Amino acid sequence: MANEEAFLVSHIGLSSIQETVLKSMLAVLQGKATARWEYSEAAAPGVLIVNPATPQGAEALKNRASTPQRIIAVFVEDESLVIALPPEVIRLDAPLRVMSTLDVLNAAAMRLATGSGSSTPAIINMPQMQMPPSSFTLALREIAGCSKGVFAIKSSAGDMYFWADEKRVFISAEFVDYAKLHQLTGLKAISVTPGDAAIEQAWALAKPWAGLLWQAGLLAGQGSLLPWLSGDCTYKLRRWPDASLLASRPAFVRLSAHFARSKEWVTPASVAQTTSAKVGDVADYINACSLCGYLIAGERVIAAPPPAAPVVSEEKKSLFGRIRATLGL
Repeated sequence: MANEEAFLVSHIGLSSIQETVLKSMLAVLQGKATARWEYSEAAAPGVLIVNPATPQGAEALKNRASTPQRIIAVFVEDESLVIALPPEVIRLDAPLRVMSTLDVLNAAAMRLATGSGSSTPAIINMPQMQMPPSSFTLALREIAGCSKGVFAIKSSAGDMYFWADEKRVFISAEFVDYAKLHQLTGLKAISVTPGDAAIEQAWALAKPWAGLLWQAGLLAGQGSLLPWLSGDCTYKLRRWPDASLLASRPAFVRLSAHFARSKEWVTPASVAQTTSAKVGDVADYINACSLCGYLIAGERVIAAPPPAAPVVSEEKKSLFGRIRATLGL
């Protein structure tokens, strides 16, 4: 990355303190962002951070179409000024933070590298799982959706007992082969009666079930969204996943931070676009969050219908017909 040409960052409307913070962040993020970035005093090609709370920033946002070689990032200090942001701009919430700034730079670098500039970003299509989910996935989803009761999943890979009230699980096998469990068929969630000696003994060794649900969710879709999830739907996090779960992949901390900072509902594609995370990582993360109960589904995003074809009057139709006949067409 040291030898590649740097993209430039400039601003209109940030305070002197905010400018100093921005410069410090650019230094901290060298080697961490997907591209090399440098600060520029002048409004240069690259990223232009504008603060619409200032007259100059509001004017730059209004006239953004005149500078297509720049990505506009709107610094949001006052929500009332950004009720409806244009889709081609990137939101940067105040105060300036390292991870949110990194998200903006990575998203901008992807657009600049593809030459899309400040135009509407390219559409990312989220893969949807076409095959039915494994019986193991369905059994786990059924159990995780219960608020009380004791359940069991019995298989050749080991027996599992679940306590829905306490969200705990006991696994008889020392090693859990999640890939094998997803390959088994006919697994079901069986309701069991508390009080049995074996169940009481299992309860003494039970652990929180989040780890099991998370790892199972990561393998369930194999990089594609599970059937009950949709790339056209918007989502929010109910809560931040446990830190021990996020350690499984480097991108997961960044994805969690993006969900946590987003004040609006987000689609899986917009998350991949903004964070520059791999589409498969985003799908696996959302699958795991869904299975663990960390995810809240919102409204489905409905694509705008194509513009209607212009209506041609009968008079013009007959005129066109005469012209075509004259030309022998």
